[in-house]
Amino acid sequence: MKKIAIAGCGLAGLATALHLLKQGNAAVTLFDPHGIGGGASGVSTGLLHPFPGRLALRSWQADEGMASTIKLIDEVEAFTGRTAAHRGGILRLAITEQQKKDFPQCVEFGCQWWPVEKVLEQVPEATAAPALWMPQGMTVYSKPYLEGLWQLCQHKGAEFRKEAFHSSESFDLVVLAMGFQTPHSSDIALKTTRGQALLCRWKKPLPLTLLSQGHLTPSEDPLHCQLGSTYEDPQTPLDTQKAFDLKGKIAAFYPPAKEFDVLETRVGYRIARQHGYRPIVSQIDMKTWVFFGLGSRGLLYHSLLGESLARGLLDQLD
Repeated sequence: MKKIAIAGCGLAGLATALHLLKQGNAAVTLFDPHGIGGGASGVSTGLLHPFPGRLALRSWQADEGMASTIKLIDEVEAFTGRTAAHRGGILRLAITEQQKKDFPQCVEFGCQWWPVEKVLEQVPEATAAPALWMPQGMTVYSKPYLEGLWQLCQHKGAEFRKEAFHSSESFDLVVLAMGFQTPHSSDIALKTTRGQALLCRWKKPLPLTLLSQGHLTPSEDPLHCQLGSTYEDPQTPLDTQKAFDLKGKIAAFYPPAKEFDVLETRVGYRIARQHGYRPIVSQIDMKTWVFFGLGSRGLLYHSLLGESLARGLLDQLD
């Protein structure tokens, strides 16, 4: 049996491992000194929809990415018996004039354009603004989902070592999926961003995820919600006040956020292309591949590209 090592137990590493185990006869060993979901994937606020970015432009291979991720979520929930995502849809308020012009163009892709009256009917406490309703959007509960992915991998025979990956000597192929710590070629222009988010206690849970200049998402605990997120230069000193400032940012479009009790601040580091947003999946030598650069679209692409990478690895071993 061929041996494959995967360095990194976030979304990219776990999805690749699971698809390898489902597709072929390979022994998979995962490495991560921070544990399962110990990096940026584990502190993600969980937004999953096909229209990210300021102008809600439809993402590359959006339908395929959504379908592949939802399939994995379904598998995790069926195997663990735990809910791994909130499927109540995402409501994205159009605050600027440009957004009011651009957002309605998304209705041809299964979304709805809600006038102010409809928005306030559904979320009476929200700021009076029209909105893009994305019924297919969901919030993934990052920790339960990642733990569920690992449990599926383990059930199918994967091994996990809570340590850094050091040597490829005893493996036939290696995948480096270590987020911003993944070695990469200098000819790819990349940017690393630090993001902070808040875990809060809210008094009245919302039935949906609310998105505007920031976002408000439910968590696996119905008494708690998540506020995200900051976009910071990682070279600057960490300032947790920027995380606490998210309450005011969210309160600008959902005033009850001012009264939320802060329970925890969370910090993660994301890496993405300087220009564009497609993740990086490439072979860097005869036995080593890299899968990283997912940025804020990790949930949209981890399963789709992990499955594609798994096929490529198994083809190489044949």
